[in-house]
This record gives sequence, structure tokens and C-alpha cells, in this order.
Amino acid sequence: GEPNAYVNITGSAESVFNNGQDIWVGADEVLLGRIVLSGDSNIFDVNFFDDADQQRFALNVANWLTATDSKVLAFVDTHLDAPGVNENAFKGPVAQALNELGVSWYLTDDDEYFNRSLYRYDWDLVVIDQLGTNLNNYWGDLLHYVKSGERLIYSSYQWNQLVGDAKPFRDYVGFSYYNTPYPQPPVYFWPDSDKILNIPNQYTANNVTTTGTWTFYTCKNLTVFSNATAFAGYSVSQPDNGTNATIVLGAGGNVLANGALLSIFENDTDDSTYADNFELWENEISFMLRPSVDRPSDITIEVGSRGESVTWNPYSSKPASYRIVRNSFEIANMPWDGSPVVLNLEEDNLGTETFYLTVYDIFGQSITDEVDVRKEDTTAPIIVDASDLLHYEEGTVSYWVNWTFTEMFPDSYVLYVNESYEASVDWDGSEISIDVGGFIAGVYNLTLAVNDTSGNLATSTLYLLVTTTTINPPDLWDYRILIIAAVVVIIVAVIVKKKPKK
Repeated sequence: GEPNAYVNITGSAESVFNNGQDIWVGADEVLLGRIVLSGDSNIFDVNFFDDADQQRFALNVANWLTATDSKVLAFVDTHLDAPGVNENAFKGPVAQALNELGVSWYLTDDDEYFNRSLYRYDWDLVVIDQLGTNLNNYWGDLLHYVKSGERLIYSSYQWNQLVGDAKPFRDYVGFSYYNTPYPQPPVYFWPDSDKILNIPNQYTANNVTTTGTWTFYTCKNLTVFSNATAFAGYSVSQPDNGTNATIVLGAGGNVLANGALLSIFENDTDDSTYADNFELWENEISFMLRPSVDRPSDITIEVGSRGESVTWNPYSSKPASYRIVRNSFEIANMPWDGSPVVLNLEEDNLGTETFYLTVYDIFGQSITDEVDVRKEDTTAPIIVDASDLLHYEEGTVSYWVNWTFTEMFPDSYVLYVNESYEASVDWDGSEISIDVGGFIAGVYNLTLAVNDTSGNLATSTLYLLVTTTTINPPDLWDYRILIIAAVVVIIVAVIVKKKPKK
């Protein structure tokens, strides 16, 4: 049949279905949405397609239109030897797990379209459930993808391949192919497997088994390298030589490789009322969607300062909350919408404190980062007030001079009279009062040196006039001017005397 009209495409729009130059259906991405335009209202009519193609086309259009904000790309296929698994990819264990997690995802079961989607969009996670399709053409693409720091779950029967970049891909993830056991043996969980067994499902059995009949060699025995971690394998305990592994986390924690196809485990080994494949897929997906966080550098700040802060930039497609702990005490527990987390620092004690940020997603997955904040004191005591117009008549037994300094960490002070050491006293930061009575007539230079516990020093110099006769207060200013002038003359005379000859 023919449509009632054809459509024109411009810009970034693409032809979806055409008859040579005549375009029947076009599609485009507009702002944050997607659009499919048909030249006929009966876009899915059997007159345009064979029965099977009509259904598939309608499914593909709905799949693409509803995946605008998808952050997970899933490649799911089936195999003739596994007729009950992924018979309908939208109802298989991967689809069930993603739907249960509430994750927006995009499905493809065609290797060429999968590869195009891999490069065209940004994904938080790529999931491959490869039961039978040959993906040998894409080892290089996947290697490039994971080398860029992206996350991947790969359940595959092809880990024994030697074509192209298959071995470099395995090397980068951190394992090699060992052999192919047959029939499928039980998979036993090893240390660290709690990372993929507890959230969001509590998988309580120590192994997973299948009673299905699989005539195709579906399971691969892997040898794990030192740059990866094996979570499970074909022996009850983990061998020292690294073999018998079948679930491996590698590539810096960004790739979770399954040598035993998760989808074939249709039993309920842990008696949870849920199929094992659903539980394991859901747990692996939630683990690989776990939050990430940058690593701010440790910092040094001036103790008592305000305006300093630590900023983390965590990421999650499903953020929930964050928690900040100062040493061992919680100081914040707040909802988190995915935005940066800023900790304003108000530290009034010397030393180093460690701050721990933990961010959580809605599944219960989390990640923690720590920052050390070293607080130093480079600020000398600051003088606020000091006695003025210092004078008394010879014979005065007691005469107090006062200084006030601000300092967070006071230590001690030293008094010098005419540059000669007089006394050293511990100081608690309060007003300093010193009795300088009993001097004979003359002019005295009183210098107070104040120290804090960090060795910062501040000085204050006052001049004391001791006379043989009484001086009225208004006249003290004249004497003070004479004293300062005399000091300046002495200093100039000394400088001139020491001036080298030409």
C-alpha cells in the first residue's frame, strides 16, 4: 500500500521509513522531546507492513519515543537453546529489574543499532545480556567506551573469543578465559560479593543454580588478575591461583563481567519467591548505578576564619540524601537532589579534622569521600588598647600600665625596659597589667612582646616619663612631643654616624 501523503525532512530529522525518494515516516529530537511524523494516520496499518514487521515497528517507535531521558542502554537478545528466556525482551529479567528499580532505559536487540546508540547518547550504564548474538565486531567499541570511564554490565557467552580486541578488552577489565565447564555448574559467592547480594534484594543463598537444559555452552571459567575482584565462581571457596571465577568487577570498578549468563538462572535458589535471574540483575544494576563523587583535595585554612568551604560534586541518576561526619560525629543529614554539596567551615581549634561525605541513592547504594582540613594560625595577636600619657613623679612606688590584645591562642608575654629584658609571664588572653613604679627620673622605653602558641609575635612600645616634679596633665603632651623628638634625633644621629664615607 501507499500512504495518503509523504513527509519532508530538514535539519537533524531523519527518514525512518521510505520508498526510495518518498519518505513515509520521519523522526527528530526536538529540545528535550522526540517526534515521529507519518504521512498517513494509519502508521501501523497492516497494508504498510507484514504482520511481524508491523508489530515490531510499532514497538520500536514506542520504545524510542518513551526513552527521551533514558540513562541506561540495554542490549538484550535470546537464543534458541533458551526458549523461555527473553522470548519478549521487554518482559525478560533485565527489563523486569530495570522497571522494578524505576530506571528509565532504552532497549535494543540489534547489534548494529546498539552500537549506534552506544556512541550517540550519554549513558550512566550500559547493560548487555548476550545469550546468542555474535558481538565480535564490537570489542574495540566497548574497549573504547570503558576506557573513557563509563560503566558496563556484560553477561556473555563469548569470553573465550580471540578475535580483534576481545583479549585487550578482557585484559583491561582484569581477567582471562580459562575453560568452559559443562553442564552449567552452581555459582558460589565469594568474599566481597555482598556488594551485589544485599541491595535492594537480600539474596540469602551462598550459590545460584539452574535446572534448565542448556545444550549451548553458556558458562565461562575465568582467571581474575590483580587489578580486578572476583565476586563469585565455580568452587565453594576462591582458589589462590585466581581461576574458577565467573563474576568479576574490574576496569577500576566500572565493568561487571558475568561469565555465567545471569538470565538462565530461572530457579529460586534462595527461596525468596522471586526468580534468581531477576534478583541478581536488579542487584547488579543498582550496584553499577551507585553514586560517584569527585575527590576534593585536602586543604589548609586559617583557624577562626569564615568563608572557607569544601565542595563535593557527587553524581547519581537517582539521588536521595547525603550525610557529613566530622571525625566521628555526624554534623549533617540532608535530602540530596544531585546538586553539589558545600560544607562551610567554621573551625576555631588548631589541628586537623577529617570530614566524611557519604551520598546515597534511592536504592540504598552509597559512596564516601573524605577531606582533611588542617587549621593553622599565622595571625599575630592584635592590639586593641594600651595606656597613654605615661608619667609619674619620682618616688611613686606603684604605677600600672595596661595593654589589651585579641588572640585565640595566647601563650606568654615579655617586657623590655629600655631594650633590657625585664620579665616573662604566661598569658591567658586577658588584659595585661604591669606595675612599672619605682623608677628614677628619666624617659623609659617600655616594649611588650606578646606571643601566641603558634609562635606569632606582636609588639607594643610605650614611653614612660618619670619626673622630679609634678606635671599638670595638659602639659604632658608637650613633654611627649619633646620625648619623641629626642628619640628621633638620637636615631638620626646614630644613622648619620654609621653612614659610610664616600
